[in-house]
Amino acid sequence: MSNKTVGPHNSSLGNLEANILALLSYLVTSVLMFIPGVSYFAWILPLVIYLLENKSSFVKFHALQSMVVHAISALIGLVLNVIIGSLFFAAFLRTGAWFLISVLSTISTIVSVVIAVFSILAMIKAYQYTEYNIPLIGPITSWVSNLISGKNKTEASGSAAGNAGQGAEANVQHAAQEQPAAQEQQPVEAASEKGPKSES
Repeated sequence: MSNKTVGPHNSSLGNLEANILALLSYLVTSVLMFIPGVSYFAWILPLVIYLLENKSSFVKFHALQSMVVHAISALIGLVLNVIIGSLFFAAFLRTGAWFLISVLSTISTIVSVVIAVFSILAMIKAYQYTEYNIPLIGPITSWVSNLISGKNKTEASGSAAGNAGQGAEANVQHAAQEQPAAQEQQPVEAASEKGPKSES
């Protein structure tokens, strides 16, 4: 998936430069990931940016990708923490549990470091006005974007169809109102035509 570069422009949110807002969607969310408890909900911030931005597709791209990568990070962290917490109880009964705790803790650290590295790289690319696709995350972001876009298109088409239906109904009602008026006018015209003939 190629990385597209766009020209400098402003965002609709506070008229900020688009590259700055795109960078902040990663930076602020990454900082929130280090706060216990808040880390599981940090991905909501870039999601809000994505939903509120209505001018720059570049900002929406990076905000959505930031949401996806941090949501996945939060999910992985939650699962590993639950497993590690459960193993702590088992560690008092079985010595092998300590080994599993060590392995899972290492995996959790590696995942965090990898996500941090790619987030930093995405920040750099965002500042350069480049739509950088994070490996493995990029395709997921595209899928989520298509899912949301498809939903919006369905709602828009449904609204258009509803408006068309209302317009057609209004036309039918208007025609129905005009038809009795035309029927009443016909006898009047007929009477006016008979009048001159009787005088002759």
